[in-house]
Amino acid sequence: MLAYTLCAFWLTPSYVKFTTINLQWVSQPGNNWSRITLLIGATVFCAITWHWGNRKPERSWAIFVWGVALFLSLYVLGLFYFGFRVAGEGLRLIPELDLAIILVVVETARVLWNRPRWRILAVLLLIALFYPSRWYLQHVSSPFPKSGPLESRYEYQIPKWVHDHLANERVMPAGAVRFWFDAWFDNNQPGGGSDQGMLNQHLPGAFWQIHTGDNGETALLWLQALGTDAVIVPDRTSLEWYHDFVKPEKFRGVAQVLFDDSHGTLIYRVPRKFPGIGRVVDRAAIAAVGPLHGPAEVRLVDLRLARRHVGVAIG
Repeated sequence: MLAYTLCAFWLTPSYVKFTTINLQWVSQPGNNWSRITLLIGATVFCAITWHWGNRKPERSWAIFVWGVALFLSLYVLGLFYFGFRVAGEGLRLIPELDLAIILVVVETARVLWNRPRWRILAVLLLIALFYPSRWYLQHVSSPFPKSGPLESRYEYQIPKWVHDHLANERVMPAGAVRFWFDAWFDNNQPGGGSDQGMLNQHLPGAFWQIHTGDNGETALLWLQALGTDAVIVPDRTSLEWYHDFVKPEKFRGVAQVLFDDSHGTLIYRVPRKFPGIGRVVDRAAIAAVGPLHGPAEVRLVDLRLARRHVGVAIG
């Protein structure tokens, strides 16, 4: 209980609840045969390790290492080769599987080293383990990767322009720029881009309309509702690696262009009556909008009504 309190104090029932809800936006659903397989595998593993490690604390580390490696292999390799999926995206755990494999190799080398006849094999195993790092060690003092001056990078130039020209305004980035938006500058944005812990289930529908929908006016209304002052829109010809906007041309003629990098990325002004994200509003005007009956529902008339009566962010 003490270890849980110190190491996993964040793993509360409410966290599990909202994470489970938000997984529907970032991963494919699991399937029953995978859940049954996992249950059987966990039962067999517990039975074997209980028999092998009960009242033998010196074996607890080995049980942990092999258990982590086996179940991460099931999650990652099982998804890749057989479509095994319980919850989430197993391929996102490739770095964790890599670490687990390293621990298994080191643990195996330790066991072999404790047996004098096998020490040579332990040394060879460790050499094989570190062999892939030879290239990195040869270039440990050089920039990695070599990609030219920072100032020439697209991911640096766009956030810098926002910092220099839209200071203290909320700007919605997209793609790779989203990852680096606050790496060098203190820029404001309406969302974090990876919001598995969000409580407001209307946000995915809003972001879907902004990035994927084909109506520019609808996208602008949602941007206003989120208290956004500008939006970065790269098209298919831009230097952006990830093309979040399916119909980037939907903003043409609908919003004012603030910036054009001449390489396919435009920054549009989101028209708003008042800056900022908070103010006193008329409760009756908000109530007149009524609740959304689904996160993907967009009622253009109601959004226009709210903007006309309130003229503020309603997100």
